[in-house]
Amino acid sequence: MSASKTTLNEFFQLSEIPISEHQLNGIERQPKTQQILQVAATVSPLNSHDLSAEIAKAVSDTLKFNLLGVLVVTWSRALELRKYTDRTKFKPEDINYVELAKHTVKSNHKPKVQLLVNGHSVGEVEFDVALEFPVKGAILKVQDARIKQVRGVSFKGSCKIKYGEFELLKRESQEFHLPGEVDFGEGYLIPGAVRMETKPAFQAA
Repeated sequence: MSASKTTLNEFFQLSEIPISEHQLNGIERQPKTQQILQVAATVSPLNSHDLSAEIAKAVSDTLKFNLLGVLVVTWSRALELRKYTDRTKFKPEDINYVELAKHTVKSNHKPKVQLLVNGHSVGEVEFDVALEFPVKGAILKVQDARIKQVRGVSFKGSCKIKYGEFELLKRESQEFHLPGEVDFGEGYLIPGAVRMETKPAFQAA
């Protein structure tokens, strides 16, 4: 899998995590599980333990979004990049390279997964995902108020996932070093309005 297409699910190897009895019991205790169990009982004789196992399996489907995308979206909001949205100073054809010093990227998500039993929807479960990436450095290519490329990036990551009030799992990654560079095509837009300098209209005395 190329670095540009790696998902958070793959990065943290979530599909390879065995679910313990402690985790199943924690899932089973949550009010949402009991609510779904009542609905599921109308279409299938599913017990709470089996349902908890299905919810646990759904974890691997929660983080299928792009790893570098999460980092770049967070970088795009950095104050030091905001100036590149000012088109009075930076033309669309201008290319700028921005070197980021050592820092930590934090990102929180609430992915949802629809549960199906015998082809029938029995409810939707939501997970609270907290991500943290200590980044040693990165070089961004910025053009036309967009991040077009990243290179020279090295980082580790940690992932915490909660289901209701229960901390379902915590996972840490190995050191990741991006060889070469990754292009983002059209790029990631840097949010922020263009600041235009205006002069007061002339008024006759």
